[in-house]
Amino acid sequence: MSRLLCLLLLALVLPACVTHTRSLLIANSDLCAHVEHHGPLSYDIPVRLNQCFGTQNQEWTVKDDTFVNRANLCLTVEGNQAKDFTPVIAAQCSGSPGQRWQVSGSRIVGLGGKCLDVAGGDVAGGSQLVLNACGTGASQQWLVQ
Repeated sequence: MSRLLCLLLLALVLPACVTHTRSLLIANSDLCAHVEHHGPLSYDIPVRLNQCFGTQNQEWTVKDDTFVNRANLCLTVEGNQAKDFTPVIAAQCSGSPGQRWQVSGSRIVGLGGKCLDVAGGDVAGGSQLVLNACGTGASQQWLVQ
């Protein structure tokens, strides 16, 4: 087989074989970041904690520096505001600064160097995720698995 043909086959076949790993964002209490399903065109949906079921509402793909769910919505700081207690939502991916996250140890750090947190520090089912100043509390401890 010619070298050119081999390169052509690699260019056509290899991209189809590359997949991104789907992960769960698990809070310190074994609850997962969860997006309620509101239909295929829904977005700007609050992200809350819920019991981990491993369903598509809880699966996130890490693509570069974003977390994208199965509906192609990104984990987003609402309004791209770096203010403490700003809600975190699932919104259309735009590449905005409010959609960029870095995993740093057990923290997920976003806009303004602030951390993914649970509103009020209450790590319980139904709690809203927010952006907040990084601290040492259990509500900012995450496992990407």
